Amino acid sequence: PSIPPTQWKRFWKIRLTPTARNVWYRLILNKWPALTRLHFFLPHQFPSPFCPACPLLYQTTRHMALDCPIRALIWQASWSHLFPSIPFSTDTIWFSLLFLRPPPSPSLIPTTLWFQYLGSTLHAIWNAHWALVFENRPLRPTTIVPSIIRTLS
Repeated sequence: PSIPPTQWKRFWKIRLTPTARNVWYRLILNKWPALTRLHFFLPHQFPSPFCPACPLLYQTTRHMALDCPIRALIWQASWSHLFPSIPFSTDTIWFSLLFLRPPPSPSLIPTTLWFQYLGSTLHAIWNAHWALVFENRPLRPTTIVPSIIRTLS
């Protein structure tokens, strides 16, 4: 994606852990190892391109980050807690993640909080995803959402 230098400067200044920033950076560069990609390159290690949380759908990058129903629930629940007066939109989140777009309502959401929300939620989903893949630990919004909110408090 084409991101102006001013937005990149803002990205590097967001208060995130290095791991959270790396996860987001790899998403921007389209280097996330979604199962469709892993299955293509390593079919013996990853025999299925389907999402382990909702096995009927291919796990594309967007699905892994946002569109899987369980992941969408995590985004929506954390959004509802932090920004209750603003309508939830997966497209707003997706384009903000990829293009470092400012919050949908700058007068209601501080830009710093917006980017910390995006980075922290994405990182929590990333960690939960790999715990599911490698440890067979289920994605549980009831534990993931409170951890996101604690991170942002």
